[in-house]
Amino acid sequence: MKSYRRILVPVLAGQAIAPMARRATALASPGSEVRIVAIIDTTSGFEPDGPAAVTTAERAARKRPAVLRRLERELAHGPLATAAAQVLAGEPGRVLRRLLCEWRPDLVVAQDGLLPPAWLHGALGATGTPLPDVIKVARPPLLSRLLGMMLPRAAAQP
Repeated sequence: MKSYRRILVPVLAGQAIAPMARRATALASPGSEVRIVAIIDTTSGFEPDGPAAVTTAERAARKRPAVLRRLERELAHGPLATAAAQVLAGEPGRVLRRLLCEWRPDLVVAQDGLLPPAWLHGALGATGTPLPDVIKVARPPLLSRLLGMMLPRAAAQP
């Protein structure tokens, strides 16, 4: 099995990290760096017709402390207690592209649908950045996600 030194786990803010954390833990070797990055999506679904009362940057800045606390709390009680937690804001594709170019992970563990393969090759192919290995984790069924929100301790039990 290949040894990974840098493992990136990108998640959208509010998304459960447990399935990706379990997979990253299984693949991490001693001395591996694991970075969990929560991305606050600042893309807007509509164009404002006047001055905005609150800009997307201000809204992201307000959300950032709560998202970081939640991420650190999930990491403290999960298998990746030593992982680095980070919260970034912006359009998810751009944030991921910048993160992949700057940090250069060996492996990306993401939920299915967050990293389309064509996007990954197109985004990094032109920059000359080596493509990391990508493992996609299937999204849990809706009932399981709802139970996890209502009964977080029961859903966390294997």
